[in-house]
Amino acid sequence: MAVVEMMGMSLIGPREEIESLASEMLSQGNFEPVPLEYALERRTASLSAPGGSRISTFQKNPYDDLLEKLVRVWKEAGAEFPEERSCSRSTPSLSFDECSRQVLDAAKKLEIWRKRAEVLEEEREKLMAAGAFLDALASADRDVEETLKTRYLSITFGRLSSENFRRLEEMAEVTPLLVFPVVAEKGYVLAIIFCSRDYREEAEKIYRTVYVKEYD
Repeated sequence: MAVVEMMGMSLIGPREEIESLASEMLSQGNFEPVPLEYALERRTASLSAPGGSRISTFQKNPYDDLLEKLVRVWKEAGAEFPEERSCSRSTPSLSFDECSRQVLDAAKKLEIWRKRAEVLEEEREKLMAAGAFLDALASADRDVEETLKTRYLSITFGRLSSENFRRLEEMAEVTPLLVFPVVAEKGYVLAIIFCSRDYREEAEKIYRTVYVKEYD
């Protein structure tokens, strides 16, 4: 008798038959050897179930999570995931633990760079919007400091999605708000919104409903 542990399946039966079947399955690339730590974690139903030896499947394949993470890493990197290949009979160059470590390490680095890219993109949009605002003031012969330090007027500079900007424009038709788009790019709009200082508290409630991200 022999027991062969694979990812997704356990084979139990006569040694000659089991080893031959396992080799055939591996050569076709349909299964992979299970990591030792999982092989040592015997499933109760695998060996102690009534009726003796039988084939059973693992409840969860640890390689599935690893492959999902690897696919996300490739997508984040902007690369095309390699075509599926058949398994080799040779010993893997990396253990499951080492593969996991490398994939998780790459995923963490990509996440850090993704967040940095988002911050830089936001700063770029703010600078573009500020430049457009200054150009508008210059063409109207208005001073920046005097414009921003108005006594009765509240000015909000913020970013929201194109769909929410459309909703904000609809709300502005029935509320004392003046809404001006400054920069529209990649599904977002940077806008300048004017209202009276007395209406500021109510305006902020509206901003929250359309998810305006305010900039100082």
